[in-house]
Amino acid sequence: MKLIFYSAEDFCGARNKKLLKKYENQKIETPFTSPPSLWIYPKQPEDISLLNINDHHWMMSQESTGERSSWTRDYHLPIGDRHMLMISMRATSYGEFYSDEHNVPQECEKTVKAFMENVHVELSEEAIQQREKAISQFQQTAEKA
Repeated sequence: MKLIFYSAEDFCGARNKKLLKKYENQKIETPFTSPPSLWIYPKQPEDISLLNINDHHWMMSQESTGERSSWTRDYHLPIGDRHMLMISMRATSYGEFYSDEHNVPQECEKTVKAFMENVHVELSEEAIQQREKAISQFQQTAEKA
């Protein structure tokens, strides 16, 4: 779980800092500049969902810039004590192609769900043992939080 938080902070947190710095500089020249849309990303255990997909325990996190119908969802599967499989899905609408009548968020949800339902992972015996150890450590960490 720490890896998920570290990666999100490294990517989204760094972007937010750059956006805010740019905004502060622009505000000096043009005081009526609108503040930027900041990235929303996982920062605590409650921001991560636990899912059972095809007998595997996945962790799901989501990032968003607050733009309409735009998000990135990452599915994380611990496959060892030092390894994690990650599948990243990005849903977005491209400006002129966006239309409320098409219900982009609902269509993206259906597509991502259908895709993930068809993901099957076969682990070696050693990987299964490492995965069980990683899940146990994750559950202990989640219980403490």
